[in-house]
Amino acid sequence: MPWLSEEDVSPSDTVLFFLHGVGGSYEVWMAQIDYFAASGYQIVAPDLLGHGQSSAPEMGSAYHFREHARDMTAIFERYCGKRNVVIGHSYGCTFCTLLAHEQGLRMSRLVMVSGGAPSPLEPQPCHIFCLPVCLLDCISPMLVKCFLRRAFSTKGQLSTVEDMHKSFNVPAHVLRGTMVGQVWHEGDEDYHTEIEVPTLLIHGRQDGLVPLQDEYGMEEALPYCHLEVIEDVSHMVMMECPDKVNQLIHDFILQDSE
Repeated sequence: MPWLSEEDVSPSDTVLFFLHGVGGSYEVWMAQIDYFAASGYQIVAPDLLGHGQSSAPEMGSAYHFREHARDMTAIFERYCGKRNVVIGHSYGCTFCTLLAHEQGLRMSRLVMVSGGAPSPLEPQPCHIFCLPVCLLDCISPMLVKCFLRRAFSTKGQLSTVEDMHKSFNVPAHVLRGTMVGQVWHEGDEDYHTEIEVPTLLIHGRQDGLVPLQDEYGMEEALPYCHLEVIEDVSHMVMMECPDKVNQLIHDFILQDSE
């Protein structure tokens, strides 16, 4: 487990689960981990297989959605407490919705950052991630540059290139396996309408990867949902505007405990 707070440091009965997206790791949540751990919450922030400090097997099928989903479900069931809040970013939001749908009675709050529309993950026609791993590895620097340009706003608070690269740093075979393995037919709009966990959506108005219209669609699909749009930030909202995101999440959690 890359980041797991100790119980004797976190006396709260609330456990916060932070789930990152493709190419990232628990480190994209460090501003939130530091803030909420200091506030007394218990924190669980896993790295998806192949990401961050997790192992990275060569077999592409290891990165299929169902495998990641099985891992995230096992982690939730192992570490869930009396009150649980699941917080996801981008691809991590798909695991949030799955947990909220399947484990909703054990979940107090759901937060999804830059998650997109309430639509299933479908097999894509041949695209760049269908290339052999050796070729994908050669063009990885270009892919990273393209991602960073679209994922960060020039007006955000982020200060170093090193911090930016924490948001997308993954071996080529892991990237290929994860992108090709994004298949989840069940996650359509009807599936989302069945989720009864109170939900906060957070979106950056300058997001170059997820259209704001998709977030409106998610807000409409979820029965108990509120959308917050933050100006002048892009896809990596929690890194670009950490203080604002921390306050939004904290206020949302406190609503549950009042």
